[in-house]
Amino acid sequence: AQMIMSRYRIDTGKIRIIHNAFTVPEDAVHSKQRIFKGPTVLFLGRITLQKGPDYYLEIADKVLLVHPEARFIIAGTGDMSRQVLRRSAAMRLKNRFLFTGFLNRKQVELVLQAADIYVLPSVSEPFGISPLEAMAFGITSIISKQSGVAEVVHHAFKIDYWDIDLWAETIARTLACGGG
Repeated sequence: AQMIMSRYRIDTGKIRIIHNAFTVPEDAVHSKQRIFKGPTVLFLGRITLQKGPDYYLEIADKVLLVHPEARFIIAGTGDMSRQVLRRSAAMRLKNRFLFTGFLNRKQVELVLQAADIYVLPSVSEPFGISPLEAMAFGITSIISKQSGVAEVVHHAFKIDYWDIDLWAETIARTLACGGG
């Protein structure tokens, strides 16, 4: 809105900002449905540079040093999928860093039911609907300050995408307090 007003000198009275939204399906189940014994941290979205999956991998590596019982899920596909998969293998994260590939709507709901913490370390994100989905399922969310959703969400941790140590510390402390 600020860009439109400054560049095109549009009257502010003619501009209405409408943010993205998410409505929970009526048949969605909101109880936890554990997949693993330990806590589950979730990245849900395209596996592309914009979304920061490489940062998620580095964050997971640091958290697993403190919480080896945790499991990190990366749900989605994208042009960085193979690169992140190979890097996770090289880092020897084994079964603690899991790839789901593409998930349909029902599968997304199942993985949201299993997650304790949702992570969106986006480098550049115009909005980002998946944090709204996670929060609708009662999941503690940690999002990049550089995401558009950070402007409208008030009950999420907001961290600069590049501050891997703070991301890892926030996740580790959240897990130490009982999960999500």
